[in-house]
Amino acid sequence: MKGFCEKKFSSMLISGTFTKAVMYLMLLSDSIIAGYFIGEAGVAGINAITPVTAIVTFFGDLVSTGVGIAFTREIGAMRKRRADEIYGQGLIISIGIGLFSAALIFIFQNAYFGISGVTGDILEKALQYYRFIPINAFLTIVIFYLEQMVYSDGDELCNNICYGFQIGGNVICSIILARFMGMTGIILGSIIGNSLGILTCLWHYFRKENTLHFVWHLSFKDFIMTSRFSIVDSSVYICWGLMDYVMIGFVSGRYGESGLITLAVVVSLIEFGVVMDGVGMAMQPLLGTYFGEKNHQLIRRVMKSGIKAAIVEGLVATILIWIFAKQFCALFGIHGGDALAPSITALRIVSLGFVFCSLVSLTTSYYMLIDRIGMATCFACLQNGLLYILLPILGSFIMGFNGMWAGFVVAPILALSTAMIFVYLKFGKDNFPFILKHMESEIIVIDDTIMNETVSSLSENVGNSLLTHEYPKEVANRAALFIEEIALTIKERNKQVKKPILVEISLLFEKGSVLIIERDSGELFDLTDPDLQIKGLSGFILSGLMEAHKEKAYLMTTGYNRNMIRFEQGAQ
Repeated sequence: MKGFCEKKFSSMLISGTFTKAVMYLMLLSDSIIAGYFIGEAGVAGINAITPVTAIVTFFGDLVSTGVGIAFTREIGAMRKRRADEIYGQGLIISIGIGLFSAALIFIFQNAYFGISGVTGDILEKALQYYRFIPINAFLTIVIFYLEQMVYSDGDELCNNICYGFQIGGNVICSIILARFMGMTGIILGSIIGNSLGILTCLWHYFRKENTLHFVWHLSFKDFIMTSRFSIVDSSVYICWGLMDYVMIGFVSGRYGESGLITLAVVVSLIEFGVVMDGVGMAMQPLLGTYFGEKNHQLIRRVMKSGIKAAIVEGLVATILIWIFAKQFCALFGIHGGDALAPSITALRIVSLGFVFCSLVSLTTSYYMLIDRIGMATCFACLQNGLLYILLPILGSFIMGFNGMWAGFVVAPILALSTAMIFVYLKFGKDNFPFILKHMESEIIVIDDTIMNETVSSLSENVGNSLLTHEYPKEVANRAALFIEEIALTIKERNKQVKKPILVEISLLFEKGSVLIIERDSGELFDLTDPDLQIKGLSGFILSGLMEAHKEKAYLMTTGYNRNMIRFEQGAQ
């Protein structure tokens, strides 16, 4: 049976995968439009600038991912003021890094193309596209941050609408402008799309679900802390940029311009790994909160769901590429000629590693989220950097043109095997693979749907759990009464709601006390608020209980209610 966290993960997975799919389309859309309106030279021209866009993505991820993780952790630990400081600093730094990146890209334009090895018509198209890259770089970094924080705040609706406007504006405007301005029109369409996305994100700040509050805060220590969480995902983009830069030089010298066209299509497919990272994105807000609570039971449950989802996403992606490889090539203007057959073969070969790519992405995301950041970064760079460069070149020398693409298949398999062997040997069998032994404690999790027939069973289960752990009967009865009245109050406030109200109750047994954490999917309201408008008898009783109980707290998390109540083992 799927519990509260599994259902929330499924919901976040849909949104996370959609988010990453839109990111992939954003990376891909300009190449597709260039292929349709400009031709193969336009696609190769944009691919020649991929290392630059990888650096921009690196900077965008460097701020956004880490701040999102740190923010949800602070929320999980009930430190709202601290969460606001983390958010405020992230916004300031994202704007600052955006301006800095734009300046660097503008200054080093000539130096970049001077050593890239790109010449002729491809160089001409690349220069036309590069013209407005500095402006787009700034907007990209800012929107990366805003979208990440809206998602971390649990507003999946606003996040999805934002991406809709971003990609829609980009595609529509790029198509219109490309007809009249060529490559320059394509990059201007990206600028308009990013601007629309930023404006749409602002809607979240006027919604009831919003908990993002700007606080002016600058701390180098906090920047290093959040950057540590970001380095895993952001390093992937640097590795991809480095891999592409090395492979452009290698393929250009060994296989010529036709080889560069196939490489451009393959690099676009490799970037599809962004979509499969939707599993890691879906886990992030949940694991961040559970890690802050030290709730290892729910961390394990989310990870088990994540592993299943990663395998399914990888298999589906592989099947789709095998079926639609020719259509994928057509997206880049490759409809026939010498480049079509080798490109189709390359795509199908590379897609065979997708399941392992998905699992490596999940593995690195998980170890990052549990503070094994250095290890996660090494695993990510091993696959996306070292192995993605060495194995394709080695494969080319051994097996020729197609051997190069086989190297991209072997890389994630070798990276995942290396990661699992390392974790097993370093942390031991008992701690493999989740590495949660340090937070082992007695935890009981109760999942249910709030209905008339389940209220009493929830209350009874909580009371019996405390009695089993040798809590005095009066403490167990009081805790059971709290849960019953909470459930009845939630039911009363959601009586007009047709969909089931999910509830999750975690009992974290600590030395001398038990912390009860209640989460539900009902109407957002603070049970601990003394000024809360009382509805019904249960609300009146609960208000009295809450007023008399000292150790309690409420904080909305990932768009859901979360109430925390502590009971001492000694009679109250």
